[in-house]
Amino acid sequence: MPCNPRKNGFSLVEVLVSVVIVAILAAVLLSVISGVRASNQTAKCRVNIRSILAAVQLYANEHDAVLPLHNRAKDGEVIALWHIDDVAPYLEYTRPKSIDQVSDISDVFRCPADEYFGERSSGSGLSREEISYGYNLHLGKGGKSGDYRLVSMYNVANPSDQVVVADSGHASEDGMVAYVLNPKSGTSGMPFGRHNGMSNIGYLDGHVSLIDPSELDADSDAWYPDR
Repeated sequence: MPCNPRKNGFSLVEVLVSVVIVAILAAVLLSVISGVRASNQTAKCRVNIRSILAAVQLYANEHDAVLPLHNRAKDGEVIALWHIDDVAPYLEYTRPKSIDQVSDISDVFRCPADEYFGERSSGSGLSREEISYGYNLHLGKGGKSGDYRLVSMYNVANPSDQVVVADSGHASEDGMVAYVLNPKSGTSGMPFGRHNGMSNIGYLDGHVSLIDPSELDADSDAWYPDR
């Protein structure tokens, strides 16, 4: 008796197995793409910080080795910020007419992994203070009172251990403006783990390290130039 030939097409089990295999392959591919994208963002962020460190060095070279202040004020109003007025000119960047024009701030101050660049905590418009990187307050403390604290590069005990700039959280993320780092303010003043919990941190000798920000204690010598 002749056997019945197999019908054309796939069985339900075969279709389901194929769907599962395709889904697994798609998940693996998306994971790889996501990992590559995150790695590229971290690398670009590191390049940004190296550029900022070089500009800080150039600023100091032209100001008797004195490092930038985090801000400057006149008559109780902030009139200058470290990234716009002190560092940016050494990055071939023209200062905008208004320091509130965050859209005109150089991309060097924007980490590609930063989703909240320029965002105010209130959500009303953009803020020039909410860049991706914070400057160590203890390297040059400004303030509205005019009682500035200037720091010379020559007085920094260990340049290779001295934190200058790092990934910084926004007011909407950790409750503190992003352009300044102040470990004495608690976790809100520390580097922000923007890269899968890790933070790019730039040091005065020009090198950048990707580390877990919890490894930097608020009382660490890395924050204070006179230690």
